[in-house]
Amino acid sequence: DFVALSYVWGNSAANLQGIRTQDGRQMLPEYCPQTIEDAITVTKNLGFRFLWVDFFCISRDPETRHCQIAKMDLIYKTAPLTIVAAAGEDSGYGLPGISRPRKKQLECQFGEEVLVSVRLDVLHDLCTSKYSTRAWTYQERLFSERSLVFTDHQIFLE
Repeated sequence: DFVALSYVWGNSAANLQGIRTQDGRQMLPEYCPQTIEDAITVTKNLGFRFLWVDFFCISRDPETRHCQIAKMDLIYKTAPLTIVAAAGEDSGYGLPGISRPRKKQLECQFGEEVLVSVRLDVLHDLCTSKYSTRAWTYQERLFSERSLVFTDHQIFLE
């Protein structure tokens, strides 16, 4: 099983290139945008071994690329989980709660019990994000069986 990542590339991924090995495979570069690094951390922490990231998993060859893009729905349909990076302007932002703090949630302590407030309108952050302005990301969420959505205020499972 693998986890898929749904995110906005933005400027952070514009100059990113993998390293080609002699047998033609592509290896990860020394630097990855923070969102990808954080998604790797989440993937490992959830007990998965593989993370599908479009930037690295879709071929640069135009013919192959066209065929792979036509099958993107299958990637998101077959992944048991999609990590949705709905915060920030680009892939350099990271996942709130992983490499960067989330915005503080109100909490109240009663003895040993702690009550934490959650946003009633969890979709507000998602719908007002740059992430929601992209057609690709809309398609990725639509086809995903389950999504773990990271916003600045909270993380929620769809």
